[in-house]
Amino acid sequence: MKHSNHSLSDDSFKGISNIFHPMGDGSYYINHNCFLVENHIIVTNQIYLLFDYLEDSISSIIPFKLQDILIVTDFIMIVGDDMLTGEELGRNEYLIDNKGCTFKLMDFEYLKNTMNKEEVQTKHK
Repeated sequence: MKHSNHSLSDDSFKGISNIFHPMGDGSYYINHNCFLVENHIIVTNQIYLLFDYLEDSISSIIPFKLQDILIVTDFIMIVGDDMLTGEELGRNEYLIDNKGCTFKLMDFEYLKNTMNKEEVQTKHK
C-alpha cells in the first residue's frame, strides 16, 4: 500500500501541509496531537507504541509496525501490524480541528525523553 492523497485537491493539500506532508523514503512530517513523535517525523516500517483510548483513558498499548499513512478527505489514517498478534490494524482521526484522540502513536525516542523528564522532576522534588 502506498501513500495516497488522491481524494485531496492540490489546494486542500497545500492547506494541510503545515500539519502533514510526505518527506520521501517513507517518512512523513506530522504535527498532530495524536502523534507523539520526536521532530514530528514518522517513518513507515518502524515500530511505535499504539495507545488506544476509550473515554479519555488508555484501553490498550500495542507494539505497532507502521505500514502506511493516508489522508482521506478530512481524516488521517494509519495502517500497520500488531507486533504481538500479526493482525493488521487501522486507525483514523480528524486531521484538522481535532478535539481528542481515539488513538495516539508514540515513538520510543519520545517515550524515553518523556520518562527522563519525569525522572528528573521526581528527583528534584
